[in-house]
Formats: sequence, structure tokens, C-alpha cells
Amino acid sequence: IGLPWTMMGRLDCSPNWLYDKMIDSGCVGMRFGVETFNIDVLKKINKGLERIDFLATLKYISEKYPELMIHLTMMKNMPGQTEEIHQKDIKILNDLGYTTCNIKRSYQLSSCVPFPGTKMYEDLIKEKGEDALKNFSKYDGGQDTIMKELNV
Repeated sequence: IGLPWTMMGRLDCSPNWLYDKMIDSGCVGMRFGVETFNIDVLKKINKGLERIDFLATLKYISEKYPELMIHLTMMKNMPGQTEEIHQKDIKILNDLGYTTCNIKRSYQLSSCVPFPGTKMYEDLIKEKGEDALKNFSKYDGGQDTIMKELNV
């Protein structure tokens, strides 16, 4: 019907030709939850990847469609994520032209939060003890969270 539209999705679930179809049908923006490009960390947080070549998909979309608005959500302080892994993620983003202030290629960076009721929370109780997780003022992903204190 000729209306512009946007989508939220995952980079590991669709083939490149489907992204081409989306753009051909009027898609002007895409948002993806990436968290990290490190496969081991993604496995540790139970991301449930369909394919591990999702970075190639991001490169394909980013290079083929320079006018498409793409926004990525990234995370830090996840279990198993070292500062070196985090810096590699930032380098990949920068190399692809993603910044926190470019409307065409943007990303946001949040801190990992193990909310009560999640598997991560339950795993951390087993590992660190329930008392270590009771500071609920540290459950805001927009600042340093309980994960940084726990040094997981």
C-alpha cells in the first residue's frame, strides 16, 4: 500500500533475501537485539541463536542499504563477558559505522540485569547467594547494575 514501516527482529532468523523483500516493500528502519557479537557469551545467556553468522547478515544489510535506519541494542556486564570482549564489540560497531548519535546507524548500550524469576537470577543465587542479589537499586540497565558488583 506504499506506507513506510519499521521492524524489530533478530539477525539470526531470516535469510538475506527476506531483508531485501522487506526493504522493497517499504521498510525504512530495522531494530535488532544483538547484545554481543561473542558467540560464547550469547550461549551463556541462553540467547538461543538460530545461526551464528548473524554478523555477516548485519554487514550485508548495512552495506547494501546505506539509507536504511538500523538500531542495535547491545549489552555489557553479561556473564562471561570480559572488558576485552566488550571492547571488541564496540570496535565491530565502530568499524561498521554505528555510533550512539547517528540516526542511520545507531546503537544503545545497556547493562545486563538479572531480574528475579529469570534463569540468570536463579543461577546467580546458586553461585553467589541470595543476599548478594538483594540491592534492587542496582537493577536499572541504564547504569552500572548488580552484575558489575558481582563481577560475574
